Amino acid sequence: MPGDADRLTQVMVNLLRNAVDAMDGPGRITVTADESERDGRRWVSLTIADTGPGIDPDLLQRLFEPFQSTRLDSHGTGLGLAVAEGIVREHGGVLLARNGPHTGAVFEVMLPTNQAVESTPPREPDVTELHRAESRGIMA
Repeated sequence: MPGDADRLTQVMVNLLRNAVDAMDGPGRITVTADESERDGRRWVSLTIADTGPGIDPDLLQRLFEPFQSTRLDSHGTGLGLAVAEGIVREHGGVLLARNGPHTGAVFEVMLPTNQAVESTPPREPDVTELHRAESRGIMA
């Protein structure tokens, strides 16, 4: 399934804006990408980590539900993470949230690349290769 670039951009913009808002001043946002293999499929993982205060543990379990927000001002609707999670799910992926090891929040977008991992069976050695190796004294 090809990804919808506009919708995936919406996810990333939402996560980046949330990171900026969470820090409420100077701080650092780190964006990383990684590739992994799970259950015979390749995945790409995009991680956004900030140096803000992190996510309240009471809110963490329901963070992707509609109308959950830590913002007490009129700028947030509490729908951004719910919408982002829905877009990622529509792409066959998952959106994860956790607190960083020391400070800040970490959001990880995991998306399948829809490329199966090629498992190449071990090939039988070519008889010609064996003869060449024997003649060079490589094989005993």
